[in-house]
Formats: sequence, structure tokens, C-alpha cells
Amino acid sequence: MALFLGTKRGAILSWRGTATLFAALKGTVFDKAAYLSVDEDVELLKALHARLTAELAIDERFAAGSAALLAEIALLDDPARLAPLHGQLNRLAADYFSQRGSVVALHPFCASYRDRLVSRALFLTEKRMERDRFGTVPAPYSWLTLGSGGRREHTLASDLDSLLVYGDAGPESTAYFMEFSRRALALMEEAGIAGSSDGVTPINSVWRGSFGEWQQRLTEERPEVERGNFLLRLADLRGVHGDEGLASALIGAVSGALQSQRPLLGKLAKGVANMPGSLGFLGGFKVERGGAHRGEINLHTFAQLPLLANVRVLAVRYGIAETNTINRVKMLLDGGHLDVDLADRLLRAWHEITRQKVLLEVAGKGGGEEYFVNPEQLTEEVIESLKSGFEALSNLQRIVYGSFAEEG
Repeated sequence: MALFLGTKRGAILSWRGTATLFAALKGTVFDKAAYLSVDEDVELLKALHARLTAELAIDERFAAGSAALLAEIALLDDPARLAPLHGQLNRLAADYFSQRGSVVALHPFCASYRDRLVSRALFLTEKRMERDRFGTVPAPYSWLTLGSGGRREHTLASDLDSLLVYGDAGPESTAYFMEFSRRALALMEEAGIAGSSDGVTPINSVWRGSFGEWQQRLTEERPEVERGNFLLRLADLRGVHGDEGLASALIGAVSGALQSQRPLLGKLAKGVANMPGSLGFLGGFKVERGGAHRGEINLHTFAQLPLLANVRVLAVRYGIAETNTINRVKMLLDGGHLDVDLADRLLRAWHEITRQKVLLEVAGKGGGEEYFVNPEQLTEEVIESLKSGFEALSNLQRIVYGSFAEEG
């Protein structure tokens, strides 16, 4: 994929496979067309038609295969079918990524089928609880996701950060939704959807509660940094299943709490702006000095995490409700908070950094948050892309720091 921002107000998103194809066609057609005879011109056009037909066939097969599997999820009554369907969809996503190389194509597809699998698991859990004499759901509820799920940035090995909010219906709701959360998450684990690696799950009472309880959590006294990080984490919230009104109300309450904490947000932003990156003092890569990953770059800790954190805090600063990192960058550009060149470089950086993660997952070496690459095994093109991206991240951090410094 390549990301090109042609004007201040717009963007063209082009998959890497398509961009590579166009580059090849340009070289073939435009450089040679002037020297071709009529017969050669016809042959060239036939070859062009064959190549485009083959490319379209890839997309048609993918569209047909994915549509059939997604439709099956919506009608699924046997919980045992969740895991095989998840496996098929993961393989389809991996195969398509291998052919197209596009993170922008992979993320929404993975988000689509993950959301549907989670939603169906929750529906089936309701039915199981009715069968087991727990009764029907005692109050409206909404299941929301955050982290990579909230940003629609799922990959093949993403875990699930989620929370539960429900209507105020008395003590029976507390007991019901505690058991409901336990059963639903167990079913998701059976389906191959890994639970949160750091406990962001409705099994934990901190991430489960009535709307009134959530309102209290958003305003309760706690250490300053802890409160700020809690609120910033919730800035990635997105509803997946259940009552849309409850989801919107909680997301709105989080937004209000963030805007009411501007001084605290400023302090956190300055910390985010000072997160260490992957470039050393002389422009070389920072690599691990010892251990199993000696000589490798920790792309999660020193590239992906600071990039998404700085984009997020700047989006919150300007009241942007979007959660997806790419869309946040585009909206910051549209609002005049980033210039065209920096936005373009950030989008390219985000794609390359995340592409390296997915390549590891496709090769069976992914899983977990941290991921490492050996710069000696990268092509010159990738090395230059990463260095340009890390420089763009440094520029972004200076903008974040200065933006909040203006507020005092």
C-alpha cells in the first residue's frame, strides 16, 4: 500500500499491490508505447487486459469467500462452529494480505469478522443463560471494545480489550452480568479470540458496571496520572454489540471527562511527546543490546506505541471523536493541525510499522504486543521508509508538546 495526500483536504488510499501494478504498467505502457508498431500495440493491450483481469479475479474471489463466511456467522446457532469460522477467516485475511500487502485492507476486514464473531458469541451466551434458568437479560447492555479493537486495527493475532455497561436495574443486574461476562469471554476464547493480555475484560469488575457506576468511575478521585491514563485509554472506545444508546452515552461521558481535564491532559501529552523512539542520536536505529532480540528493533514499544499515542492525544486535544489512527491523522490534516507532508509521512510510517507486525503474524512468529525486526534483514527500501517514519514521529512529538504548551 502507498498513502498519498495530494491536497490539504483530501487523500488517496492505494493498496501496495495496486500501486506496484500501476508502476509496472506505467513503465510498460508510457515508456514504450511511442515505439510500438500497430501489431505490437495490440499485443500490449491484450497483455494489459490479462493482467487487470487476473488482479480483479483476486478481489472477486476474496469478496465471494468473505461474504459467504460472514453470512454464516450471522446465522450460526452452534457455538462449536465459531472457532472453525474464525480460523477460515484468519487464513483468508492472511492470504489476501500476502497478495496485496495492505494494512489498510487488512484492518477493516479483521475488524468486521471479529466484531461479528464477538456479537454472535454474546447472542449465544444470552440463549445459553436462558436455557440454564438465569432468565432473560435483566437490563439493556452494551459491549464495547478499546485498544486495537476500538481503533479497528485488529490483526491476525490481536487480543480483545473490552468492557461492559448496562442499565440500572438493581442487584439482579450485577449478578447476571458477572456470570454473563464470564461465560461470554470463555466462549470467545474457545473461538480463538484471545482475552486481554492486561486484564481489560468485563470479568474484572473494574471493566463492568451500570451506566451510573461508569459515570462515577470517570470522575472518582485517584492518583492524577492513573486517572489521566485511564481516561485516555477510554478515548479508543467503540461499541460492538447491544444497546447503541448506552454505548453512545458512555462514549460521550468519556469525551466530556477528557475535555474537563485539560490541565491533566496537558501533563500527560508532554509525557507522550517525550516517549523514546527508534532513532539514535546519529540517525541510526536503536536496537536491543542483549537478550533474545539482540540487534533488533522493538517496533511496538519504540515506534507503533508512541505513534498511536501521540496521534490519539492530539485528536483528543482537538475534539476528534474518530478512533482509527489513519482516520485521526486525516482529520487532523483536514483541521489544519498537521501539514500535508507530515501527514503523508505519518501514514506511510504507520503502514510500514504495522506491516512488519503482520508479516511476522503471517509467518507464525507473531502474537503478543511486542514485536521485533532485524534491520540487517530488511531491504534498503524498507529501511529508508522506517527512518523517514521515525523522523516524522519525532516531528509529531514536537507538535504535540507545543500544542499543549500553548495552553499552559
